[in-house]
Amino acid sequence: MAPNEILRLRQVGFDFVRLAVAPDLFLRTVGSKRDDAIAELRKIIGRFVAADLKVVLDLHPNERIPGYRGKDYIGGVNQPVVMEYFQTVGDMARLLSSFPPGVVALELLNEPAAYPPRSGVWDAIQIQAHTEVRRVSSLIPIIVTGSMGGGVEGLLNLDPGPYRGSNALFSFHYYDPMIFTHQATSAGRRYFTNVTWPPRRNDFAKAVEGTTSAVLRDGNIGAVDARRAVVRTTSELRQYYFTQEGEETIRSDFGRVESWANKHGLALDRIFLGEFGVNRSVGAGAGAPAPDAERWLRSVRLAAEQRSFAWALWCYSGPVRMTLTNEWPAETMDPGVLRSLGMRVPSLNAKN
Repeated sequence: MAPNEILRLRQVGFDFVRLAVAPDLFLRTVGSKRDDAIAELRKIIGRFVAADLKVVLDLHPNERIPGYRGKDYIGGVNQPVVMEYFQTVGDMARLLSSFPPGVVALELLNEPAAYPPRSGVWDAIQIQAHTEVRRVSSLIPIIVTGSMGGGVEGLLNLDPGPYRGSNALFSFHYYDPMIFTHQATSAGRRYFTNVTWPPRRNDFAKAVEGTTSAVLRDGNIGAVDARRAVVRTTSELRQYYFTQEGEETIRSDFGRVESWANKHGLALDRIFLGEFGVNRSVGAGAGAPAPDAERWLRSVRLAAEQRSFAWALWCYSGPVRMTLTNEWPAETMDPGVLRSLGMRVPSLNAKN
Protein backbone atom coordinates (compact mmCIF):
# COMPACT_ATOMS: atom_id res chain seq x y z
CA MET A 1 0.00 0.00 0.00
CA ALA A 2 1.13 3.52 -0.78
CA PRO A 3 1.76 5.86 2.17
CA ASN A 4 -1.26 8.02 1.28
CA GLU A 5 -3.52 4.95 1.31
CA ILE A 6 -2.33 4.02 4.80
CA LEU A 7 -2.94 7.55 6.06
CA ARG A 8 -6.40 7.60 4.49
CA LEU A 9 -7.38 4.48 6.43
CA ARG A 10 -6.63 6.28 9.67
CA GLN A 11 -8.37 9.46 8.52
CA VAL A 12 -11.66 7.72 7.77
CA GLY A 13 -11.67 6.11 11.21
CA PHE A 14 -9.90 2.75 11.20
CA ASP A 15 -7.63 2.19 14.19
CA PHE A 16 -5.97 -1.09 13.21
CA VAL A 17 -5.32 -3.27 10.19
CA ARG A 18 -5.19 -7.02 9.83
CA LEU A 19 -2.10 -7.67 7.72
CA ALA A 20 -2.24 -11.03 5.93
CA VAL A 21 1.19 -12.57 5.35
CA ALA A 22 1.77 -16.04 3.90
CA PRO A 23 4.02 -18.03 6.27
CA ASP A 24 5.57 -19.89 3.33
CA LEU A 25 7.49 -16.68 2.54
CA PHE A 26 9.64 -17.58 5.55
CA LEU A 27 9.32 -21.37 5.51
CA ARG A 28 10.69 -21.58 1.96
CA THR A 29 13.67 -19.28 2.48
CA VAL A 30 16.83 -19.58 4.54
CA GLY A 31 19.82 -17.52 5.53
CA SER A 32 20.15 -13.94 4.34
CA LYS A 33 17.05 -14.15 2.12
CA ARG A 34 14.94 -15.08 5.10
CA ASP A 35 16.51 -12.32 7.18
CA ASP A 36 15.75 -9.85 4.37
CA ALA A 37 12.12 -10.99 4.22
CA ILE A 38 11.69 -10.47 7.97
CA ALA A 39 13.38 -7.06 7.75
CA GLU A 40 11.02 -6.02 4.95
CA LEU A 41 8.02 -7.15 6.98
CA ARG A 42 9.28 -5.06 9.90
CA LYS A 43 9.36 -2.01 7.62
CA ILE A 44 5.83 -2.64 6.36
CA ILE A 45 4.45 -2.98 9.89
CA GLY A 46 6.36 0.14 10.86
CA ARG A 47 4.59 2.16 8.15
CA PHE A 48 1.20 1.33 9.64
CA VAL A 49 2.36 2.00 13.19
CA ALA A 50 3.79 5.36 12.10
CA ALA A 51 0.32 6.24 10.80
CA ASP A 52 -1.17 5.53 14.25
CA LEU A 53 -2.63 2.20 13.16
CA LYS A 54 -2.22 -0.93 15.24
CA VAL A 55 -1.43 -4.15 13.37
CA VAL A 56 -2.69 -7.72 13.60
CA LEU A 57 -0.12 -9.89 11.81
CA ASP A 58 -2.19 -12.68 10.30
CA LEU A 59 -0.32 -15.83 9.24
CA HIS A 60 -2.40 -16.57 6.18
CA PRO A 61 -1.56 -19.67 4.10
CA ASN A 62 -1.24 -19.22 0.36
CA GLU A 63 -3.49 -21.79 -1.31
CA ARG A 64 -1.51 -21.48 -4.56
CA ILE A 65 1.72 -22.90 -3.15
CA PRO A 66 1.78 -26.73 -3.09
CA GLY A 67 3.00 -28.08 0.22
CA TYR A 68 2.14 -24.85 2.05
CA ARG A 69 -1.63 -24.68 1.63
CA GLY A 70 -3.90 -24.41 4.65
CA LYS A 71 -4.33 -28.17 4.97
CA ASP A 72 -0.55 -28.62 5.20
CA TYR A 73 -0.43 -26.76 8.51
CA ILE A 74 -2.75 -29.16 10.31
CA GLY A 75 -0.96 -32.44 9.60
CA GLY A 76 0.27 -32.95 13.17
CA VAL A 77 2.79 -31.38 15.53
CA ASN A 78 5.62 -33.60 14.29
CA GLN A 79 5.12 -33.01 10.56
CA PRO A 80 8.09 -31.18 8.92
CA VAL A 81 6.01 -28.24 7.62
CA VAL A 82 4.34 -27.81 10.99
CA MET A 83 7.68 -27.86 12.80
CA GLU A 84 8.97 -25.21 10.38
CA TYR A 85 5.79 -23.25 11.04
CA PHE A 86 6.53 -23.32 14.79
CA GLN A 87 9.96 -21.83 14.08
CA THR A 88 8.37 -19.10 11.97
CA VAL A 89 5.85 -18.33 14.72
CA GLY A 90 8.77 -17.80 17.10
CA ASP A 91 10.52 -15.56 14.58
CA MET A 92 7.35 -13.50 14.12
CA ALA A 93 7.09 -13.13 17.89
CA ARG A 94 10.66 -11.83 18.03
CA LEU A 95 9.85 -9.41 15.23
CA LEU A 96 6.72 -8.09 16.94
CA SER A 97 8.44 -7.79 20.31
CA SER A 98 10.56 -5.00 18.81
CA PHE A 99 7.45 -2.79 18.70
CA PRO A 100 5.93 -1.06 21.74
CA PRO A 101 3.53 -3.21 23.80
CA GLY A 102 -0.08 -3.10 22.68
CA VAL A 103 0.70 -1.93 19.15
CA VAL A 104 0.92 -5.29 17.37
CA ALA A 105 -0.70 -8.70 17.76
CA LEU A 106 -0.03 -12.11 16.21
CA GLU A 107 -2.77 -14.26 14.67
CA LEU A 108 -1.44 -17.80 14.67
CA LEU A 109 -3.17 -19.12 11.54
CA ASN A 110 -6.01 -18.06 9.28
CA GLU A 111 -9.02 -20.38 9.01
CA PRO A 112 -7.50 -23.71 10.14
CA ALA A 113 -8.66 -26.35 7.67
CA ALA A 114 -9.27 -29.04 10.32
CA TYR A 115 -12.69 -30.65 10.50
CA PRO A 116 -14.06 -33.47 12.65
CA PRO A 117 -12.66 -35.92 13.45
CA ARG A 118 -9.34 -34.04 13.02
CA SER A 119 -10.28 -30.89 14.93
CA GLY A 120 -8.16 -32.02 17.89
CA VAL A 121 -5.06 -31.99 15.67
CA TRP A 122 -5.40 -28.24 15.20
CA ASP A 123 -6.00 -27.76 18.92
CA ALA A 124 -2.66 -29.41 19.70
CA ILE A 125 -0.83 -27.42 17.01
CA GLN A 126 -2.30 -24.13 18.20
CA ILE A 127 -1.34 -24.81 21.82
CA GLN A 128 2.24 -25.46 20.73
CA ALA A 129 2.28 -22.33 18.52
CA HIS A 130 1.00 -20.31 21.47
CA THR A 131 3.81 -21.75 23.59
CA GLU A 132 6.38 -20.69 20.96
CA VAL A 133 5.18 -17.09 21.21
CA ARG A 134 5.18 -17.09 24.98
CA ARG A 135 8.78 -18.34 25.03
CA VAL A 136 9.64 -15.03 23.38
CA SER A 137 7.21 -12.63 25.01
CA SER A 138 4.47 -12.64 27.62
CA LEU A 139 3.10 -9.34 26.32
CA ILE A 140 2.28 -9.86 22.65
CA PRO A 141 -1.47 -10.35 22.17
CA ILE A 142 -2.10 -13.70 20.51
CA ILE A 143 -5.19 -14.35 18.41
CA VAL A 144 -6.37 -17.95 18.54
CA THR A 145 -9.23 -19.56 16.68
CA GLY A 146 -11.21 -22.74 16.48
CA SER A 147 -11.02 -25.40 13.81
CA MET A 148 -13.56 -25.94 11.01
CA GLY A 149 -12.29 -23.01 8.97
CA GLY A 150 -12.30 -20.58 11.87
CA GLY A 151 -16.05 -19.96 11.79
CA VAL A 152 -18.66 -19.78 14.52
CA GLU A 153 -18.89 -23.55 15.01
CA GLY A 154 -15.12 -23.86 15.30
CA LEU A 155 -14.97 -21.23 18.02
CA LEU A 156 -17.85 -22.79 19.94
CA ASN A 157 -15.93 -26.07 20.01
CA LEU A 158 -12.67 -24.46 21.16
CA ASP A 159 -11.53 -25.04 24.73
CA PRO A 160 -10.18 -21.65 25.90
CA GLY A 161 -8.61 -23.20 28.99
CA PRO A 162 -5.00 -23.32 27.68
CA TYR A 163 -5.14 -19.56 26.99
CA ARG A 164 -7.03 -18.39 30.07
CA GLY A 165 -4.08 -16.69 31.75
CA SER A 166 -2.60 -15.43 28.49
CA ASN A 167 -3.07 -12.14 26.69
CA ALA A 168 -5.17 -13.88 24.04
CA LEU A 169 -8.10 -12.93 21.84
CA PHE A 170 -10.54 -15.41 20.34
CA SER A 171 -11.37 -15.09 16.68
CA PHE A 172 -14.17 -16.21 14.39
CA HIS A 173 -15.04 -15.36 10.78
CA TYR A 174 -18.54 -14.69 9.49
CA TYR A 175 -19.86 -14.98 5.93
CA ASP A 176 -23.37 -16.36 6.35
CA PRO A 177 -25.32 -16.80 4.17
CA MET A 178 -22.60 -17.89 1.74
CA ILE A 179 -25.00 -17.97 -1.22
CA PHE A 180 -25.27 -14.19 -0.73
CA THR A 181 -21.79 -13.16 0.41
CA HIS A 182 -19.90 -15.37 -2.06
CA GLN A 183 -22.15 -15.01 -5.09
CA ALA A 184 -20.33 -14.69 -8.43
CA THR A 185 -17.06 -15.94 -6.92
CA SER A 186 -15.18 -19.12 -7.70
CA ALA A 187 -16.13 -22.76 -7.26
CA GLY A 188 -19.76 -23.73 -6.70
CA ARG A 189 -21.09 -20.17 -6.30
CA ARG A 190 -19.73 -18.58 -9.46
CA TYR A 191 -23.11 -18.60 -11.23
CA PHE A 192 -25.15 -16.96 -8.47
CA THR A 193 -26.01 -13.33 -9.10
CA ASN A 194 -28.76 -10.86 -8.17
CA VAL A 195 -29.05 -12.67 -4.82
CA THR A 196 -30.50 -10.19 -2.33
CA TRP A 197 -30.37 -9.89 1.47
CA PRO A 198 -32.36 -10.30 3.56
CA PRO A 199 -34.07 -13.00 1.47
CA ARG A 200 -37.32 -11.62 0.09
CA ARG A 201 -39.56 -14.12 -1.65
CA ASN A 202 -40.52 -11.72 -4.41
CA ASP A 203 -36.80 -11.51 -5.38
CA PHE A 204 -36.59 -15.26 -6.03
CA ALA A 205 -37.55 -15.12 -9.72
CA LYS A 206 -35.05 -12.36 -10.52
CA ALA A 207 -32.25 -14.27 -8.80
CA VAL A 208 -33.12 -17.43 -10.75
CA GLU A 209 -33.17 -15.46 -14.00
CA GLY A 210 -29.77 -13.88 -13.41
CA THR A 211 -28.19 -17.10 -12.19
CA THR A 212 -29.58 -19.16 -15.08
CA SER A 213 -28.27 -16.58 -17.55
CA ALA A 214 -24.82 -16.88 -15.98
CA VAL A 215 -24.92 -20.67 -16.41
CA LEU A 216 -25.94 -20.41 -20.06
CA ARG A 217 -23.16 -17.91 -20.77
CA ASP A 218 -20.52 -20.38 -19.57
CA GLY A 219 -18.98 -21.72 -22.76
CA ASN A 220 -16.85 -24.21 -20.86
CA ILE A 221 -19.68 -26.61 -19.98
CA GLY A 222 -21.91 -28.70 -22.22
CA ALA A 223 -25.68 -28.71 -22.45
CA VAL A 224 -26.15 -31.59 -20.00
CA ASP A 225 -23.93 -30.01 -17.34
CA ALA A 226 -25.64 -26.67 -17.90
CA ARG A 227 -29.07 -28.18 -17.24
CA ARG A 228 -27.76 -29.81 -14.08
CA ALA A 229 -26.26 -26.52 -12.93
CA VAL A 230 -29.58 -24.72 -13.51
CA VAL A 231 -31.44 -27.35 -11.49
CA ARG A 232 -28.88 -27.21 -8.66
CA THR A 233 -28.68 -23.43 -8.43
CA THR A 234 -32.47 -23.02 -8.63
CA SER A 235 -32.89 -25.52 -5.80
CA GLU A 236 -30.35 -23.68 -3.64
CA LEU A 237 -32.00 -20.34 -4.37
CA ARG A 238 -35.42 -21.72 -3.48
CA GLN A 239 -34.10 -23.02 -0.17
CA TYR A 240 -32.48 -19.65 0.56
CA TYR A 241 -35.45 -17.47 -0.33
CA PHE A 242 -38.13 -19.61 1.25
CA THR A 243 -36.48 -20.99 4.42
CA GLN A 244 -33.76 -18.58 5.60
CA GLU A 245 -34.05 -15.48 7.73
CA GLY A 246 -32.12 -12.22 7.66
CA GLU A 247 -30.97 -10.22 10.65
CA GLU A 248 -32.41 -12.75 13.07
CA THR A 249 -29.84 -15.29 11.87
CA ILE A 250 -27.01 -12.84 12.51
CA ARG A 251 -28.33 -12.00 15.98
CA SER A 252 -28.67 -15.69 16.77
CA ASP A 253 -25.16 -16.58 15.60
CA PHE A 254 -23.51 -13.70 17.44
CA GLY A 255 -25.61 -14.47 20.49
CA ARG A 256 -24.22 -18.00 20.50
CA VAL A 257 -20.67 -16.61 20.46
CA GLU A 258 -21.57 -14.26 23.31
CA SER A 259 -23.01 -17.18 25.30
CA TRP A 260 -19.83 -19.20 24.70
CA ALA A 261 -17.71 -16.35 26.06
CA ASN A 262 -19.95 -15.91 29.09
CA LYS A 263 -19.92 -19.66 29.77
CA HIS A 264 -16.12 -19.63 29.91
CA GLY A 265 -15.82 -16.39 31.85
CA LEU A 266 -14.26 -14.45 28.98
CA ALA A 267 -14.72 -10.71 28.68
CA LEU A 268 -16.57 -9.92 25.45
CA ASP A 269 -13.85 -7.53 24.32
CA ARG A 270 -11.60 -10.59 23.96
CA ILE A 271 -13.73 -11.78 21.04
CA PHE A 272 -12.52 -10.79 17.58
CA LEU A 273 -14.63 -10.94 14.43
CA GLY A 274 -11.52 -11.47 12.31
CA GLU A 275 -13.20 -11.43 8.90
CA PHE A 276 -16.52 -10.60 7.32
CA GLY A 277 -17.34 -9.38 3.84
CA VAL A 278 -19.53 -9.69 0.77
CA ASN A 279 -18.73 -9.77 -2.94
CA ARG A 280 -20.32 -6.59 -4.29
CA SER A 281 -21.54 -5.75 -7.76
CA VAL A 282 -19.23 -2.97 -8.99
CA GLY A 283 -19.58 -1.62 -12.52
CA ALA A 284 -20.13 -4.52 -14.90
CA GLY A 285 -18.91 -7.05 -12.34
CA ALA A 286 -21.42 -9.52 -10.94
CA GLY A 287 -22.08 -9.69 -7.22
CA ALA A 288 -24.49 -8.64 -4.51
CA PRO A 289 -26.57 -5.52 -5.24
CA ALA A 290 -24.94 -2.58 -3.47
CA PRO A 291 -27.88 -1.73 -1.13
CA ASP A 292 -28.10 -5.33 0.04
CA ALA A 293 -24.34 -5.66 0.49
CA GLU A 294 -24.26 -2.46 2.55
CA ARG A 295 -27.25 -3.59 4.61
CA TRP A 296 -25.57 -6.91 5.43
CA LEU A 297 -22.23 -5.26 6.29
CA ARG A 298 -23.96 -2.79 8.61
CA SER A 299 -25.96 -5.53 10.33
CA VAL A 300 -22.89 -7.69 10.97
CA ARG A 301 -20.81 -4.75 12.14
CA LEU A 302 -23.49 -3.62 14.58
CA ALA A 303 -23.98 -7.17 15.88
CA ALA A 304 -20.27 -7.18 16.73
CA GLU A 305 -20.12 -3.69 18.23
CA GLN A 306 -23.23 -4.19 20.36
CA ARG A 307 -21.36 -7.06 22.05
CA SER A 308 -17.99 -5.23 22.27
CA PHE A 309 -16.41 -7.57 19.68
CA ALA A 310 -13.58 -6.02 17.68
CA TRP A 311 -13.93 -6.56 13.93
CA ALA A 312 -11.97 -6.53 10.68
CA LEU A 313 -13.38 -6.31 7.16
CA TRP A 314 -12.13 -8.64 4.43
CA CYS A 315 -10.50 -6.91 2.66
CA TYR A 316 -8.95 -3.61 1.54
CA SER A 317 -8.53 -4.31 -2.17
CA GLY A 318 -8.40 -7.22 -4.57
CA PRO A 319 -9.67 -8.73 -7.82
CA VAL A 320 -12.84 -9.99 -6.09
CA ARG A 321 -15.04 -7.12 -4.90
CA MET A 322 -15.22 -8.32 -1.31
CA THR A 323 -13.36 -5.10 -0.64
CA LEU A 324 -13.33 -1.61 0.80
CA THR A 325 -12.10 -0.19 -2.49
CA ASN A 326 -13.72 -0.32 -5.93
CA GLU A 327 -10.67 -0.98 -8.08
CA TRP A 328 -7.71 -3.31 -8.35
CA PRO A 329 -5.18 -1.78 -7.81
CA ALA A 330 -6.94 0.39 -5.25
CA GLU A 331 -8.00 3.94 -6.02
CA THR A 332 -11.27 4.86 -4.30
CA MET A 333 -12.82 3.65 -1.08
CA ASP A 334 -16.50 2.90 -1.61
CA PRO A 335 -18.67 5.48 0.22
CA GLY A 336 -21.49 3.01 0.82
CA VAL A 337 -19.15 0.48 2.38
CA LEU A 338 -17.56 3.17 4.56
CA ARG A 339 -20.98 4.27 5.81
CA SER A 340 -21.95 0.65 6.51
CA LEU A 341 -18.84 0.32 8.65
CA GLY A 342 -19.55 3.52 10.57
CA MET A 343 -16.57 5.30 9.05
CA ARG A 344 -16.18 8.84 7.76
CA VAL A 345 -16.61 9.35 4.01
CA PRO A 346 -13.74 11.47 2.63
CA SER A 347 -14.42 14.19 0.12
CA LEU A 348 -11.40 13.09 -1.90
CA ASN A 349 -10.69 9.60 -3.16
CA ALA A 350 -7.87 7.39 -1.95
CA LYS A 351 -5.43 8.29 -4.73
CA ASN A 352 -5.31 12.01 -3.84
